[in-house]
Amino acid sequence: MAGKKIARNSFVEKVEATVRRYALLPRGKTVAVAVSGGPDSVALLEALAALAPQWRCKIAVLHVNHGLRGRESGEDARFVRRLAARYGIAFHGTKLDLGKTSKSSQAVSEEWLREKRYEAIERLARDAGASVVALGHHRDDLAETVLMRFLRGSGPSGLGGFRPRTRRGDLTLVRPLYDCTRDDILKFCKRRGLRWRQDRTNRDTRWLRNRIRHELLPMLEKAYNPRLRDLLADNARWFQEDEAFFEAKARRVLGLSQRKGRSPRSLALATLRTVEPPVLARLFRIWVMAVSGMSLPPTGRQIEELVALVGRPTSRGEVRCAGGVTFFVQSGNLTWRFTASSESPAQGENDDLVACDRIGKTQPPLFRLPAEGVTLLSDLGARHAAPATLLRTEKQQIVSADKRSTFHIEIRRYNRRRQPRSFEKMFRRARSKIQATDLEQYFDADRIEGALVLRNRRPGDRFHPLGTAGSKKLKEFLIDEKAPAPLRPRLILLCDRNRVLWVVGHRICDPVCLTDNTESILCIRIRVSRPH
Repeated sequence: MAGKKIARNSFVEKVEATVRRYALLPRGKTVAVAVSGGPDSVALLEALAALAPQWRCKIAVLHVNHGLRGRESGEDARFVRRLAARYGIAFHGTKLDLGKTSKSSQAVSEEWLREKRYEAIERLARDAGASVVALGHHRDDLAETVLMRFLRGSGPSGLGGFRPRTRRGDLTLVRPLYDCTRDDILKFCKRRGLRWRQDRTNRDTRWLRNRIRHELLPMLEKAYNPRLRDLLADNARWFQEDEAFFEAKARRVLGLSQRKGRSPRSLALATLRTVEPPVLARLFRIWVMAVSGMSLPPTGRQIEELVALVGRPTSRGEVRCAGGVTFFVQSGNLTWRFTASSESPAQGENDDLVACDRIGKTQPPLFRLPAEGVTLLSDLGARHAAPATLLRTEKQQIVSADKRSTFHIEIRRYNRRRQPRSFEKMFRRARSKIQATDLEQYFDADRIEGALVLRNRRPGDRFHPLGTAGSKKLKEFLIDEKAPAPLRPRLILLCDRNRVLWVVGHRICDPVCLTDNTESILCIRIRVSRPH
């Protein structure tokens, strides 16, 4: 970073203590700082700019323009760009496309907007080459989050608020101001003569968090406990420690680590009956989320029903959970399946995932893609591509045409001659029924012709399913697969110039499958995000 040298003071030292305590900054790597232009993020940038030389970090600034305040939002973006230039730091900005919702902030929920913001931050961090993003959340934010979740009926996990260090996909989110109060931040900004932007929506009481911040918390502090914010923040940390302890024990029973591991297909009832009730509740929460591949946890009632099912002497019945997952007892084991499409889904479940009764299969994702489709690679050209092209990884986020859902796609290429070890590893993985999944498939890249496109079904589509003698109408294939007719138009198809290569979640095309003569492998992985 080529900016000016910044003096240290007690606030910066407090931030550094938090950084050391929770290991928030990776030495020698790029750390992206999410800067809105408000006092919290401005103070965060100033503090990290002071710490960066000691930690040998390269700092980048990220800014997301929500577009909800018209000209003011644009002025915020220009302010942050100039701020980054003053520090000599690279600036990466984007503007959210909220469609019609941008015309009225009342039409935007806090949760939906928050998810959109994080998706944008992920993209910007990738552009900046950063795997760590620093956020300006502080101790007062933590207290507000705890109270907000309590009012919504959250359990112990929710009452822990946010943690100083969390994971979101491949991204690590850190909060260096975790131990600082809003008062600390404002005093620091004024003492340093820092300028910031005022966001008038922060006082709009149509938002729940603002009502808590400006109405409920001040009233509770005045009438009941002047130290309520400290009390809530301290309690949050205790909840976090308890959750971390119980979750670690639950993950050991499931055989899952924080980053790796496959969700078990079933667990013996005898094993589950020896697990302590607090651990068992966390076990079911983690298991349901791992199976469904969603961030939506089961409800408290569903967890209670699962615990009761395990403890029942006859162990009959089944429990339907978030994401269309149904747990049931079979041969002394608790196992699961995805709910059959003929059953009506529970309220709030993901209607952008096809329910299917093929045990052990991932639900095929459904998206309304643009009529022309989404081009992933304009011309694969695997046989004639330059070496640099063959070795690169493509990552892309796809937004559905109705802007309700997103999924992430990753494309990797492996060449037998240029990457012999990686190629052989992926070839074995592709041939392994244990490793390959419905949302991760492998193709002979040399057999793909022209552009690689994602689209929905079109009239006249034909498909040559893997393991069959010839092609058939795609409609006939979907009938054989028992794909519900109303949902077929939203199935995702991966196509080249002439063929349907992959009906995502079902099967790939036989002519592009791997053989002993394959020279280049194309690995495609899809990760589904919950709709907002």
